[in-house]
Amino acid sequence: ELRSFRPGICSRLDRNTSGLVAAGKTLPGLQAMNELIREHRLCKFYRCIAAGSLKQQKRIEGWLKKNEKTNQAALFEKEEKGSLYICTEYLPLKTFQEGGRAYTYLEVQLITGRSHQIRAHLAGIGHPLIGDAKYGNPEVNRYFRAHFGLDHQLLHAFRLEFPALTGPLEQLSNQQYEAPLPSVFEKILEGT
Repeated sequence: ELRSFRPGICSRLDRNTSGLVAAGKTLPGLQAMNELIREHRLCKFYRCIAAGSLKQQKRIEGWLKKNEKTNQAALFEKEEKGSLYICTEYLPLKTFQEGGRAYTYLEVQLITGRSHQIRAHLAGIGHPLIGDAKYGNPEVNRYFRAHFGLDHQLLHAFRLEFPALTGPLEQLSNQQYEAPLPSVFEKILEGT
C-alpha cells in the first residue's frame, strides 16, 4: 500500500484563482493534513477585490447549494434540501474608487470551505468579485478587462495558518505561509 502511495493535493482552488494549496508528500502527512482541513483547524485566508464599499469586518453565514449542471452555486438564508452550511469572514483592507465606482480590497477567511464559497457569498450580499464571469457584474468586468487586462476573478489564496501540532505535521506547528499577490492586484490597487 505504501509503495503505491503518491503525494496528493489536500486543498483545491476554483479555476482561475491563484495562490497556495496544501499537499501531503507522505501518507501520514496527507492523512494529518486532510484531518486538519476536515476539522477546520487549518486557517485559510484569501485576498480579493469586491465591487462596492465594505467598511467593517463581518462574519456572514448561509446555505449553499451547487447546481452540478451549471456549475454555479445558489445561496439561501435557511437550510434547503441538498444545501451545505457556509461561513465566511471578511476584513476590509482598503476602499478605493476606479472608473467612478467604489471597490474594496478584502482579506477573507474561510470558516467552512465549500466550492465557490467566497465568490457566491460575496455576490450574494451584493459585492461580487471583480472579473468574476460566473457571479460578477458584466459591466464592471468589461471595465477591468479594458483598463487592466483582467480576464478572471481577482481571488488569491494568500495565507495558510497552522495551529499547534504534534505528530507528522509537528514541524508546521504555529507556522504561517503566504503567497505573494499577483501583479494585477498591485496595478488595480494603485490605479495604474
